[in-house]
Amino acid sequence: MSNGTDAIPLKVMFNNIEVTDKAATVVTESAAKVGGRTALRISQKDSTALTVTGKFTGVVAITFEPVVAAGGNP
Repeated sequence: MSNGTDAIPLKVMFNNIEVTDKAATVVTESAAKVGGRTALRISQKDSTALTVTGKFTGVVAITFEPVVAAGGNP
């Protein structure tokens, strides 16, 4: 998050798995087939007390890609 001057690093968890810049499986194939809901948590990266104040804005983008089943059939 940023207010234009200061930044607060964020931690994003999806289905209790930390989202980073590395690819990761966040839902099993069987769970994805039936669909459903899961947890999304966006929080401060660490528990250090903040030393800045003000109004902050943040943007989180997550891209989900399907896994292609063996043999090419979904």
